[in-house]
Amino acid sequence: MNANQKISLAEVALDAPEKYLLSINLRIDGLSFLIRDEEGKHCHLEYFEWLNVSDWSLTGENLKKLLREHDLLKMNFPKVEVFVQSVYNFLVPALPAEESRNLIYRKYFGIDSHQLFTSPIKKVGDTAGIVFGLPDEIVRALTQKYSQTVWKHCAESFIGRSIARASNTDVFVNHHNSFFEICAVQNGKLLAHNYFDFSDAEEYLFKLLSFVKQLGLAVDKIVLHLQGKIQKSSRLHEGVVKYVPEVRFEGLIDASAKDLFKDFTEAVENADN
Repeated sequence: MNANQKISLAEVALDAPEKYLLSINLRIDGLSFLIRDEEGKHCHLEYFEWLNVSDWSLTGENLKKLLREHDLLKMNFPKVEVFVQSVYNFLVPALPAEESRNLIYRKYFGIDSHQLFTSPIKKVGDTAGIVFGLPDEIVRALTQKYSQTVWKHCAESFIGRSIARASNTDVFVNHHNSFFEICAVQNGKLLAHNYFDFSDAEEYLFKLLSFVKQLGLAVDKIVLHLQGKIQKSSRLHEGVVKYVPEVRFEGLIDASAKDLFKDFTEAVENADN
């Protein structure tokens, strides 16, 4: 299995895993990983994307294949950070007890076979956090391979970054292959965060504008930031600019190879801080 993009900045000693920290960005349609040295400097990055994969079981098969066959991932790293990008999560003003957390997750998503994790989001509130889950087989594949795994969700970084960048009333949209993540920030406070699937430009535009309207925001009073996998020449962008006067295009589709890792490396840096 070959990487779509690879950046090697320094040689990684295969016989000295104790000198490095591995961070993995796990998505339903792909995986990225970053290896840093003891000083936190980037040594090696790889980006994998699996086309037409919309089932976590297929993701699990690809993950296990990489763990078995990739020379770098076969190293016995003492600590591994896993940054999950998944729609299976929800924000809470205060992190619940394990039993309550499990009940809420099952009721909200109707899934019993996920292992659940929690993580605080201090930029939202002192007690606020995110609850997220992954299929058991994926969690087992990583915990059986690596002795210590720390689990984070990419929404932590997206929300924190959005709050830090917002000037007044801002809406941030992070585009993925078949869905988008969206959050609204007003006067430094998070108003809402959600995910939406879409199959065409019309459905995309309807869901985006409905999100704004349900919050009681006027489209001519917001700054809309378009990020991630979106092209300026796309029907998505063309549709949005017809309705929203102030749109800031920040997409990565036409960017350099290094920019493909931008969200991931920012999530790593956010976790370090």
